[in-house]
Amino acid sequence: MAARSVVRLIEAMKPAEPDEPVNVILKPKEIKKRLPGTALLIKLAKQREREKQKRAAERIRKPEIDDEVVNDVMSEIFTDLGI
Repeated sequence: MAARSVVRLIEAMKPAEPDEPVNVILKPKEIKKRLPGTALLIKLAKQREREKQKRAAERIRKPEIDDEVVNDVMSEIFTDLGI
């Protein structure tokens, strides 16, 4: 609070700009408005992003190939073909 007051006092000591009215000394405080539901939308967006990352991780994960099973299947195919 004290720092804000000091900054505002320093602003008050600055000479007025040529395009500023003489009676305006301090700049009005900016009001940050959040629309209703903004927090909910941010939460849902983060949740969607986590789900996307989870699905991407599942797609990247590849099943391991068992060489013995592949060899057994190949041998069955070759015997069926008569090779």
